[in-house]
Amino acid sequence: MSNINIITGEDLIQRGWTSGKALGMALKVAAQLAADGMDVQCTFETLDSVRQHPMAYHEDAMLG
Repeated sequence: MSNINIITGEDLIQRGWTSGKALGMALKVAAQLAADGMDVQCTFETLDSVRQHPMAYHEDAMLG
């Protein structure tokens, strides 16, 4: 990561994400979570969980 507080597309790709719409959406959510004060590791864990179990988050206003 280039900045300890900013998650990039490359960071997510290194975690198994692929380029595309979901990656772009994840980056927007990551920025919002960072703005809300969530640390980077928790943000990675949250995004990975949403990617692996999307239906568990479909009603969440930010993650769904």
